[in-house]
Amino acid sequence: NAGDEVITTSREHPAALTPWLVLARRRGIVVKQVNLPAPLTGPEQALGLFAGAVTDKTKVLAFSHVQYADGALMPVAELCQFARQRNLVTVVDGAQAMGMLDYQIRDMGCDFYATSFHKWLGGPQGTGALYVRREMLDRLWPVEPRGLDASPPIFVPAQAAGYENVPATLHKLGNVLPRCWPAFRGLETALDFHQQVGRSKIEARIRELAIYARLRLQQLADVEIVTPARPGLWAGILTIQAARHSGADLAMSLPRGHRVFVSGLEWPQSERGAVRMSLHVFNTHDDVEKLLQGLDRALKI
Repeated sequence: NAGDEVITTSREHPAALTPWLVLARRRGIVVKQVNLPAPLTGPEQALGLFAGAVTDKTKVLAFSHVQYADGALMPVAELCQFARQRNLVTVVDGAQAMGMLDYQIRDMGCDFYATSFHKWLGGPQGTGALYVRREMLDRLWPVEPRGLDASPPIFVPAQAAGYENVPATLHKLGNVLPRCWPAFRGLETALDFHQQVGRSKIEARIRELAIYARLRLQQLADVEIVTPARPGLWAGILTIQAARHSGADLAMSLPRGHRVFVSGLEWPQSERGAVRMSLHVFNTHDDVEKLLQGLDRALKI
């Protein structure tokens, strides 16, 4: 409602931030963005920033599990526990976590957890999931119901063919998947791969590559690593800033000469921007060396 506060951060992905900004214009809610430092020095730093921004008008804490820009792992369980003690709703963006980390959503204690399957999980575009804590189901209704119950509160299945024995949650939120079957078949293949290899093994390999890449990046002059170095605050994303080169220029030069693909990012209060590299289970130490060779040459131009 008008005047209610949603507290989020200055580093959220536009796709996660924009819906709140739309509600701010339509309904007059207040979106407060705390400024996360880069690199983050500890989980208590993030928790303190959120706690300091909460007022008696705050209703929601919205933040990423893994920050898409600098790869920082947020203290999700601690933030959710803090929010639950104050009767605040938690909305977690897990797009960069699913397929990278080995975790259980239920252990985090969040109210809502949204994730994408086409990133680290390697699934098809347009697939993802929304986890809703059971106690929050009555507070959630679809904007576009798929042929089931169109308006609350209806808690019993409609008397129509095909609607019998439908679980209450699917009956409420929809279980129709028009034109999605090819994507879901591809998703099954991606899930099978992760299950066969093992999520813990995938995370361990990602972290090993990230450690190797960090050690090699530290040997480059004029480069600052803005991804947290403290254990437990990083995984497969490493982000750097160059003293004399823009992130966009570096991101464009690497594919041409070295077939290495990274992302050039805009960066708050910096005209140079930053470069984000993502290390997955299919990468090798040779890939890291190609990255370093390309960066070394580009930085000398």
